[in-house]
Amino acid sequence: MTGWMDTHCHLCLLKEEQGSTLEVMQRARANNVHRVLDVSTGKDNWRCVLDNVLVFDDVYGAIGVHPTSEAVYAEDDWQTMAALAAHEKVIAIGECGLDFYHAPERECGHQYERFERQIELAKQLNKPLIIHTRNSSPQTLAVLRDVGKGLVTGIMHCFVEDKETAQQALDIGFYISFSGISTFKNAALVHETMSYVPLDKLLIETDAPYLAPVPYRGKLNEPAYVTQVGARVAEIKGLPIDVVAAQLEINARCLFGI
Repeated sequence: MTGWMDTHCHLCLLKEEQGSTLEVMQRARANNVHRVLDVSTGKDNWRCVLDNVLVFDDVYGAIGVHPTSEAVYAEDDWQTMAALAAHEKVIAIGECGLDFYHAPERECGHQYERFERQIELAKQLNKPLIIHTRNSSPQTLAVLRDVGKGLVTGIMHCFVEDKETAQQALDIGFYISFSGISTFKNAALVHETMSYVPLDKLLIETDAPYLAPVPYRGKLNEPAYVTQVGARVAEIKGLPIDVVAAQLEINARCLFGI
């Protein structure tokens, strides 16, 4: 069977009890996960992500600034980010976006500036965006339309919104990625949206070490478990798992050019 790609995990945030990054990657390979996208959250782990992509042939990187990153970003930091993001194995910018879950929008004005800078970098480097949105979908999509101007694509990561929101993202050229939340019995909205999104615009992820899927729910997550999300897609879509795996491979290649 075609292998799986975990399109969003945080190898640099794995916990000590999960073992070394090498051990985590060995378990992923043994579970037919043949590519992993290691996503940064800010300047404190940019270098770690780059180290991982240089050490492991099957690890690719995303360099960016998470909307809730508390670090102060000087102009030198933005220049460093742009230089690191230009590396050939850095295949995306992010994760970036807007997040009004912990604080209201009126206190998050700085998030807009950071988000817009990363959209511009994605346009400059011709690389897709990894989008984080929480309690902010209308605003996030508006910025992507207004600043992206149809010149950027990417992934709406860990999608938990309704099918109407998914359609808006699809309309501006974005893929929808589902996480281990899709395996939870009480995630009816996610199941409905997963059913709605066309298979050729769908991707899967772990967001490891967070959001472990059933039957690992409540434990630490890792890339090997992305297969559980793939199986859930097959179940929801009523398709053979080989068909799903093959199409998701095509999707990843189309988006990332790998």
